Amino acid sequence: MKSKDFDKFRTEFIKKTFALSDDKRIEYCRGLQDEDVLTNFKTIGERLNIPPGKVLSIYLFKHIDSLTNHIKDGKEYSDEPIHGRVSDIINYLLLYLCLIDEQE
Repeated sequence: MKSKDFDKFRTEFIKKTFALSDDKRIEYCRGLQDEDVLTNFKTIGERLNIPPGKVLSIYLFKHIDSLTNHIKDGKEYSDEPIHGRVSDIINYLLLYLCLIDEQE
């Protein structure tokens, strides 16, 4: 892939990745998406008596497992394409950095 093609792909992919994050934030934050984008991890962590980072890692590993399977056999086993899984991984990593930043 040529550099200019990569730059175009990257720009479009990140734009879609951020849009996916915005769409899912509304679903997962129980109406608190403007107050705390980490609400989901915190409230589930409180219910299960585990840190929010562990909750996030469970969500993240689900997508990493899907990516690993795709790497192994090139198949998609759900309705969500691999591009969406990679977007979710990126978004979870960003949310993890937000958790760390908030704790410091």
